[in-house]
Amino acid sequence: MDSRIMKLDDDMLEGVSGGVDRIRYTDPDLRKAGVTIQNKAGKKVYSTMLDGKRVEVSESVAFGMCDCYNLSGGAKLTDSQLRDLISQS
Repeated sequence: MDSRIMKLDDDMLEGVSGGVDRIRYTDPDLRKAGVTIQNKAGKKVYSTMLDGKRVEVSESVAFGMCDCYNLSGGAKLTDSQLRDLISQS
């Protein structure tokens, strides 16, 4: 398969977190993507709704949700997409 077909333009990747210099999303950014943030014992705890239930997610999954939200133009992940993201993290 031609590797040029699988590459994304730099413009599409602008603002995507990951790698060494991960973007630190603000709490309002995360909320827009469907993440709830709570402070428990001085530490941030991230959660979201999945299959009608609130589930805790890692910071990595929360930031991944924000990445997907931004790349999709403002569409939140479906339950199926969220399960896939969690399983890949």
